[in-house]
Amino acid sequence: GGRTVRRRRPQQKNRTLYQSYRRPSRIRFCRRPADTARLAAELVRSSLINVWLLRGPLGSGKTTFVRGALRALGYRGVVPSPTFSLSRAYLLSHPRWRRLVHVDAYRLRHGREEVALDVASAANDPRCLLVVEWPDKLKHRPWSRALRISFAHHGRGRRISF
Repeated sequence: GGRTVRRRRPQQKNRTLYQSYRRPSRIRFCRRPADTARLAAELVRSSLINVWLLRGPLGSGKTTFVRGALRALGYRGVVPSPTFSLSRAYLLSHPRWRRLVHVDAYRLRHGREEVALDVASAANDPRCLLVVEWPDKLKHRPWSRALRISFAHHGRGRRISF
């Protein structure tokens, strides 16, 4: 007689930030940057979560999305990409949000840089909207809840799921 061998599934020790998340509940297709900015404005009005995690390839609309959020919050200044500075903070005169901290962790290389970003203080401030591009590059994730937003190229537009 043959012996039945039960195979054990290999344990996933190094799960990435997004493997454990459930499927997104909503998907939008944005053809133009203005559509992406409009979606950001909708989320600013409806979201009570103060940490937004933006994931997607280069050029998929993440920074355009942040610009749209800032415009919806009443910020009228220049909004450059923080790719080289890693982080930018914007003071707001909005009734719900007093500050938006935009972190782009794409070029993050050392733990010292991550400590200098001080995402924990922004994540723990209920009046601060923390928006993190490339969040899986961070070793420390001091938030308990976050709105996860994924961007993808889709034909001539963008597919944004949240």
